[in-house]
Amino acid sequence: MTTDEFKYYAPCIARVFGPTCAYVQVKNRYRRDRILRTSSRLVLGPQWRLDFITRYWEEGRRFNTSYVERHNLYERRSCSYLHRRTPGRARRTDRLAGALEILRVYYNYVRTHASLSSRRTRRTPAMAAGIFTRPLSLRAILSWVPRPHGGPPLRRLSE
Repeated sequence: MTTDEFKYYAPCIARVFGPTCAYVQVKNRYRRDRILRTSSRLVLGPQWRLDFITRYWEEGRRFNTSYVERHNLYERRSCSYLHRRTPGRARRTDRLAGALEILRVYYNYVRTHASLSSRRTRRTPAMAAGIFTRPLSLRAILSWVPRPHGGPPLRRLSE
């Protein structure tokens, strides 16, 4: 897990994920609105776990927070409850959680991502993970009937 150097992240991550989580803080130094230097340090977890992760990590050896920051920006822009200075504030946490869950499903199953796509196929994160063979529609997701407990398994949407 990577974050910036906000001081309240480390105790929360330690409490939620425990000491076996590999947590790295990324420190960016700026000059004239540009990143001058980036450094990172292991804050929580064993060094061997971090070495194992970086060995098989697709992004290379340098840690950054750009992907999660981009995702946070997408969530803030897409959910009216998270906009700043808007009359649509979430007064109840269950409404915010429901809105973010719908947004998460849309992001992973419906929306195609340019970084996961090639010239021939447009792919969603669910397609990249091998869960589905095609992008789903919101209609298909919202009309999905969950399997009753103990009942027979339902047919997959990709078949």
